[in-house]
Amino acid sequence: MEDPIYCLTVLGWPCATADIWSSSAAWAQAVLSALAIYAASRLAYRQARAGDAKRVRSMQLLLEHTWHSQSLILEDAKKRRDGTKTGLISPAPLKACIEALDAIQIGQIPDYRLYSPITFGRANARLAIDYLDRLNEAIASGVTVTEMQIQALERLEGELGRYRHDIRDIELSYRPWLAQKYELLRRRIRR
Repeated sequence: MEDPIYCLTVLGWPCATADIWSSSAAWAQAVLSALAIYAASRLAYRQARAGDAKRVRSMQLLLEHTWHSQSLILEDAKKRRDGTKTGLISPAPLKACIEALDAIQIGQIPDYRLYSPITFGRANARLAIDYLDRLNEAIASGVTVTEMQIQALERLEGELGRYRHDIRDIELSYRPWLAQKYELLRRRIRR
């Protein structure tokens, strides 16, 4: 008995015996399996990258909030120096930032470039709290705020601001390619 001949006239393929079609099916299965494995690995990579991007963004926002809290403290200190405001300066927002920065463990940092801004931001905020405590003691005892105290707070704010710009660049590297190009173009236009 002869092998049956199969023809796929719809696709315009030549007629062949069952042996040829079964080997073709095996090759097709192998190629499609490899494509499925590749697609699954890309999906896992994109999901991990999206999770890292979210963590980088939250750490960026935390450092932004720390910098903003220091800016508010600096503004309050300037108002007290000028005599337009009285009373003590509240350290509560900055202390909340320190607690949040202390809660970040090294293993939770998704990118090695974030280690320096986070550890520096933590140390900088603690130093600002120390300056603020001394400033509040001086205000409570009736001493006016001096220019030297203002300059110390300005220096701390400026140092943290430098890291703030660094972490923006790190966050940008986690965006999709087209979004990165758009942001770089927008920055160039702003200058």
